[in-house]
Amino acid sequence: MKWHLKTIAGVVDLNLEQQIPISQIQVKFDRDAASRYGLSVGNIAKTIETALNGEAVSQVLDKQQSFDLVVWLKPESRQNIQEIGSLAIDLPNGTKIPLSSVAKIETGTGPNTINRENVARSLVVAVDSFDNYDYD
Repeated sequence: MKWHLKTIAGVVDLNLEQQIPISQIQVKFDRDAASRYGLSVGNIAKTIETALNGEAVSQVLDKQQSFDLVVWLKPESRQNIQEIGSLAIDLPNGTKIPLSSVAKIETGTGPNTINRENVARSLVVAVDSFDNYDYD
């Protein structure tokens, strides 16, 4: 992106918002396989979200105080590609398949933050121009 912006006449001091790539586990859905099993990507993603980020499924009362009962994978399992791949996905007929049957799980890199404006991803670009540049 920076290279393309530098080709605009009159642009100097071009700066893009700092993006630091970080290591992450990436799940790439096989939409055709999911469809063959009668699954939607949204339903699969919800199962993954619950396993990795947790979900409060009930509340527990202890001495006049209530606490959320959260379900999720153990911390070491949330970092293990094989264990994530074996995560049980419920099929419409009541059986289960491993996540690896409908998605590829791998390590990769991605941005450390994703900024949004009105739901769309955004990236700050700052430029200066030559003082006396004629833009006509």
